[in-house]
Amino acid sequence: MDQFFKFLAVNPRIKYATPTWPDFGSWRAGFVVDEDTIPAVIVRPRFAEDVAALVSVLATNNVPFSVRVGGHDMFGRSQIHDAVTIDLREIAYVDIDHTGHTARLGGGILVADLIKELEKDNLVTPHGVIPGVGYVGWATHGGYGLLSTQYGLGVDQILDAQVVDCEGRIRHADKDMLKAIRGAGGLLGIIVEVTIKVYPLGQVSEASPSRTAAIRHYNNGYHQLKQDYLPSSLSLYQSVMNGPSGKALTVLFCWASSDMETGLLWLSKVQAFSPVAMCTVSPTTMAAFTLATEPLMPKSVHGTMLTANIHELTPEVVDVIGFHSSL
Repeated sequence: MDQFFKFLAVNPRIKYATPTWPDFGSWRAGFVVDEDTIPAVIVRPRFAEDVAALVSVLATNNVPFSVRVGGHDMFGRSQIHDAVTIDLREIAYVDIDHTGHTARLGGGILVADLIKELEKDNLVTPHGVIPGVGYVGWATHGGYGLLSTQYGLGVDQILDAQVVDCEGRIRHADKDMLKAIRGAGGLLGIIVEVTIKVYPLGQVSEASPSRTAAIRHYNNGYHQLKQDYLPSSLSLYQSVMNGPSGKALTVLFCWASSDMETGLLWLSKVQAFSPVAMCTVSPTTMAAFTLATEPLMPKSVHGTMLTANIHELTPEVVDVIGFHSSL
């Protein structure tokens, strides 16, 4: 570790913080609260070359390190106790190529910042629901979110990438590496840049139209509609959330098309699934909606998350979800 601090001393453009520094607490904060995980130092590089130099000196001196952006890893793996955290959040540029309908993104860009920058040029791309999530981690591990039904998953948007490998070399992802990181994320190195597809921004209607606990009724209606036909412009997210009056089923309705009349027809079909206590659907933009959800999301949580991947919400699965949601 002594050699690493000597490296930082001769590279003052790389900002860092140790546990005794005032900024350390805010830099370390992640979505999962884990007071036992306190890195020895957090560094914030600004350029890919900085990341390459950091990896080189860390690998040479066998110093353990982790990489973080949004810090939303539910298993708390964004940081390692008494090790080095490479925080990419200052590598957060967005360079748009209007002729190619693409954008180059810094590896540390957050979803909220990406959507805000794209909207300035009337553009959009599929993204996650939670504004503070790191875009690259979300996209390279699949990337299911708003607009996915219309434009594809996050992995489908990735056209190119720059990666810092384990020896501290900046590598342009060839065909095989690009295929690997579309699903394997940072397994092959630190992704310092990606080039993604972007799309013209149309008006959208979004909100949460259902606040009942009628999970079975909603899923029965959705299943029937899915068998008949669902347009690619429509995205529906259901979740059970804690509200002032207790747990409730909340459905996020997203109609990504300028054809508002047709969107309202589909909204009425969704509302017919079960009784609706409150509907807040209205025309908006992706950036405005994404930022509006930020106050609803907790900044941090205790514990961890367990997931189960299933192909379909069968009646048996729906009954289990409904049972536990009522506890």
